[in-house]
Amino acid sequence: MSAVLPKRTTHKQNTKRKLFLQLFLFCLLAAVAWNYLGRRSTQQVNPKQDFAELSNDDLLRLAESMYMPPPPLKMDSKTADTARLGRELFLDSGFSANGKISCASCHQPERSFTDGRVTSQGLSETAMNAPTLVNVNSGHWFFWNGRADSLETQATGPVEHPKEQGFSRLKVAYRLKSHYQKKYEKIFGPLPKTLPPESARPATIVNPRVSDEVAAYALATIGHSSLQKNILASARDESVQPIEIIKSLSAFGSDRRVAVEPQQNGPTLSPQEQEEINKIFINFTRAIAAFERTIHAGASPFDSFAESFSKTKNPQKSLGDAFGESELNGLRIFAGKGQCLACHSGPKFTDEQFHNIGLPAMNAKNLDVGRAQGLLMARSDPFNCKSHYFPEKKQTESCLELEYLESENVDAVGAFKTPTLRQLRHSAPYGHDGRFLTLAEVLQHYNELQQPAAVGRTEATLRPLGLTSGELKDLEAFLLSLHGSVTHLTR
Repeated sequence: MSAVLPKRTTHKQNTKRKLFLQLFLFCLLAAVAWNYLGRRSTQQVNPKQDFAELSNDDLLRLAESMYMPPPPLKMDSKTADTARLGRELFLDSGFSANGKISCASCHQPERSFTDGRVTSQGLSETAMNAPTLVNVNSGHWFFWNGRADSLETQATGPVEHPKEQGFSRLKVAYRLKSHYQKKYEKIFGPLPKTLPPESARPATIVNPRVSDEVAAYALATIGHSSLQKNILASARDESVQPIEIIKSLSAFGSDRRVAVEPQQNGPTLSPQEQEEINKIFINFTRAIAAFERTIHAGASPFDSFAESFSKTKNPQKSLGDAFGESELNGLRIFAGKGQCLACHSGPKFTDEQFHNIGLPAMNAKNLDVGRAQGLLMARSDPFNCKSHYFPEKKQTESCLELEYLESENVDAVGAFKTPTLRQLRHSAPYGHDGRFLTLAEVLQHYNELQQPAAVGRTEATLRPLGLTSGELKDLEAFLLSLHGSVTHLTR
């Protein structure tokens, strides 16, 4: 025994020395990369630009391109029946582990389908702010990291998320059969006469991990020293490379989509049973998506101005009490000095894409690589548009993008979806993590851009706006003029 112990001790010491050497070299390389990227980013920032005043013709074309038309007045009978069922399912808290959480818990109709919280609250608090559901009928990427390529796929997530509704697709089938069988079968056909035992183990979904290259880039660009130290300390304690900590955090963090822990002693669903349950589950989400497509917000003060401007061809003659000189000046700033059109265009005021806007770290214990993992999750989702469950989705914009988007693109690290700018009066707090309590705080962030992004690199096209306090007030007035009446299926 005395001859063996020293060898083990020496081996352990050598292992620690190697690990510390690896960590030192990695920190050195990360520092060099950070310095290089910082200099490169500085070199790419252009001097402050002068923006020409928009002509009335240019302003008219812009206003017309952002006008939100009224929603269609009619649906065919089957779509209407599906949306009516979807509304009931959307409001039903019985599709949750505690019987208290529904889709409407985080998307409240009276708040323009948001919840007014910093981050949403389901069975427990999540890490994300609940976005509005207004005008989602024409959307094509969903969730802040875009991990769902359709409304139907999006609807599968919260039901099975352990922090949101904590349910399972098998339990969804049971509740549909016990509470909605007649309505369901009218639309989708007969439910099975018998279902598998409710204790059967559900399918487990394992989120894909980002690659070594993306994880290394994320680590090298972390803009919070405390988070860097935590990751290096975790790597030391677990005797792994730091990039493995990054990959674990991003794979099993706030977006983990495993419903509830599988029953240890329950039976396993056969492939045929699993397929049958999946089809029922997808029909459940089809109904919810059909209802969500009826949620529309328009008829805002801006829309009234744009409609009048299109007739008068004179912006001054189109002003009113709700859209006056301040809002008009804000529109000009929005299209010019504010540089907002780069991401916020069209009637919904969003390009539906993903950008790293230089948000600094809020919590050193959390790391979210954003779109860098969201695309991987969308590609691996069993209910994405490429699956046999959605043959009608093959030609959607997101489905076509899913085919060719580069999953190893480091520019996706720390990038999140561009939100709509409509209904801003109800959608505070703002940002994917709800960090901005007021719209003024959002504008101040863009006006200064003083801090490094939490992870990844801020887009080179972004630069401090340098707007005056009066210009910021006018821009805010314009943004608030985008708030209009919300309509949706009510019965």
